[in-house]
Amino acid sequence: MSRKSALMPYQPPDLFARHALELTFRLLRNNRPQLAQAIKQTLDELQDLPAQRHEGFASEMHPNTEVLSFLGAPNIVQIVAALNEIARDALRKKNLPGEHMRLLSGLIEDWAALAEWILKHVTLDHVAFH
Repeated sequence: MSRKSALMPYQPPDLFARHALELTFRLLRNNRPQLAQAIKQTLDELQDLPAQRHEGFASEMHPNTEVLSFLGAPNIVQIVAALNEIARDALRKKNLPGEHMRLLSGLIEDWAALAEWILKHVTLDHVAFH
């Protein structure tokens, strides 16, 4: 079970928060510009689609299927890796305040959960068709 602070409450399993996309874009735009651009394009595409609200969650939520269709599985895997790299570097340098580390940890958990969701659904879809 994911540990979430008051800033990043539980995220429904089939939805992804817009603010997670926005924050990830800001974190990656300087050192991973291609990934940041892919996130920006995804945000632009999602802007035209209806978003969902989830009780207790301030951000708009988008179905994982939409995020996956615009961003693509390879980019999602690269985002998880890039965020982990940022966290490892921050831990090594000890230059990130505790609250920022908690936010980064929550982002990593959200993206990893999306990657796991993709694996589960791709596997189930593959099994269902064979």
